[in-house]
Amino acid sequence: MKRAVKNEGYLSLWKGNWPAILLNTGFSGISFYCHDKFLEIWKQTYGPSMFDEFCCGAGAAAVATVGTYPLDLIRTRLATQTVRIDHGLRNSFKHIIARDGFVGFYAGVPITLVGVVPAMAMQFALFGTLVDRTDRSTVAIVACGGVSGIVAKVITMPIDVLKRRQQVHPLLREQKWLEKWEGEAILVNRREYNITVEQTSKRNILEVARWMLVHEGPASFFKGTSAAVVKSGLTSAICFVLKEMCTNYHSK
Repeated sequence: MKRAVKNEGYLSLWKGNWPAILLNTGFSGISFYCHDKFLEIWKQTYGPSMFDEFCCGAGAAAVATVGTYPLDLIRTRLATQTVRIDHGLRNSFKHIIARDGFVGFYAGVPITLVGVVPAMAMQFALFGTLVDRTDRSTVAIVACGGVSGIVAKVITMPIDVLKRRQQVHPLLREQKWLEKWEGEAILVNRREYNITVEQTSKRNILEVARWMLVHEGPASFFKGTSAAVVKSGLTSAICFVLKEMCTNYHSK
């Protein structure tokens, strides 16, 4: 954070903010709606089960991820670029279409599904298990939601790191030629997000993971964990309590 403010000013902390708002709103809405619908179908078909929350959470996460992934991709690229290649949400859409076609919006989606699906499945399952042992008060829901979000994020953090590195590969491919004019800015950007041109030239996730393990060590898979855990805990707590409030209001 200090480095971003020093090099790009305080407004840099809000880069990619609009795609992030649309992404989080859409992802949360789709995942909670699908989870409840899948859970209803599951109980009608199989009856109550210890796996119902986990399986329905996984299915809801898959649908929400595929539906909102283009926004996730654009948010990441806007946040990581130092030299302004993509200018805002609309320009990013046009640029990706022109550069990579429609398939460009789903660069890195397989590894994202590998990370998000089990994370959300664990989050829903853990929340359901914890909250059933409480009085379902607002404080209890906030606590259970926060704990479930933190645990899920810590377990799936390595996958999230790999996803981010694959997402920014096309962007760094374009920024590489700007090095001789903007060398220091690009170097700062790569250091901040733990990215190198040599590494991102390896499109295969297993090769990227091997490169990280050899050159940066196992700890590189958990870079940024502290900030990610705080964000995930707060986001999860807020989403679950708002969902509970909306459900209670709708049922009246």
